Amino acid sequence: MGVKEVSGLVSGRGVIWSVALSLTLHVLNHHFLLVLLPLLCVAIYKGLKAPRSNPDTAATFFSGLRVGGHRGSPTIYPENSMASFEQAKLDGCDLVEFDVSMTKDGHAVLLHDDNLDRTTNMTGPIRDKNLAELKDCNIAAHFKRTGPGSSPIPSEGLPALETLVSWAKTNKMKLLFDVKDYDPELTAIIVELFTRFDLYDSAIVCSFFPWVVYRVKKADSRILTGMTWRQKFFSYEDGEHTRPRFSWALQFYLAALLDVVHQAGLHTILPTFLGVDLMLTSNSEISPRYVARQRAKGVEVMAWTVNDINEMHWMLETLKIPILTDLPYHIQTLTNLRKFGEDGYVSVNAA
Repeated sequence: MGVKEVSGLVSGRGVIWSVALSLTLHVLNHHFLLVLLPLLCVAIYKGLKAPRSNPDTAATFFSGLRVGGHRGSPTIYPENSMASFEQAKLDGCDLVEFDVSMTKDGHAVLLHDDNLDRTTNMTGPIRDKNLAELKDCNIAAHFKRTGPGSSPIPSEGLPALETLVSWAKTNKMKLLFDVKDYDPELTAIIVELFTRFDLYDSAIVCSFFPWVVYRVKKADSRILTGMTWRQKFFSYEDGEHTRPRFSWALQFYLAALLDVVHQAGLHTILPTFLGVDLMLTSNSEISPRYVARQRAKGVEVMAWTVNDINEMHWMLETLKIPILTDLPYHIQTLTNLRKFGEDGYVSVNAA
């Protein structure tokens, strides 16, 4: 073998070794990335994860909590009115739930819908009105009583959020903020009210929107928070799934996809990532297994909106979870049923 042949062989082997080394480094780098990527994801998750509230604060809030008035006592007085909240207190509620909206000039008021049409004598989005423009607003304008009672229904303006908070503090009533407006300004208002009125063990902030809950928790980790949930929230306006939110097919199917992803998150990592203390769950989704699964994560469950007295009794006495109801006047009956369950069965059988 001549010099040229040997030189060519060495050169060829050098190329082979070079290629082999490159391939080895590529594989090692690839495997390193495979190892690094999960670690990076965990680090990002840990870094972004919202902290949980103090367990003692949560325990104080949930202690003795059984029945909350959904927008007060809305079959006897107009929803989200001070008269409705007063009635819920008289009916025996431990808590009142209410909806917070923002005016154009940055005032927090109580209103469920995005617009004024359904419940008031005014029309148009609440976001388009300054507070001064709402001075003649009457939230009893379209109200018709369907619950018991014959007392006059007073006219009432949109209550300010601070008015309700002050009333609740005076009356030792627990509060559930239902926040549908994700304006950062509203988050700042809520945090300020929690600080000023020391609401940490007597109030909770809930929302359908994870980013609202996350923002509140990040702003003040002492605030108790909860995720409100029902099936197909992003694709349908109603719980019966009869009114799609979007008329365009593409928008609707994207919303439906978001519902699938959102539900998967709620059943896995989302509650822990958001640091929530409560899953405020549609009554149709409540089951012993669901309650046990959430409690295993350290998350409480509350059902909404429960208006059948047998379902109320089952949730309160068998599942041991609190409920929201439109019919707080059933509380006395529920109390009697509970007492009968504790004492009455023995007496009846003995007789």
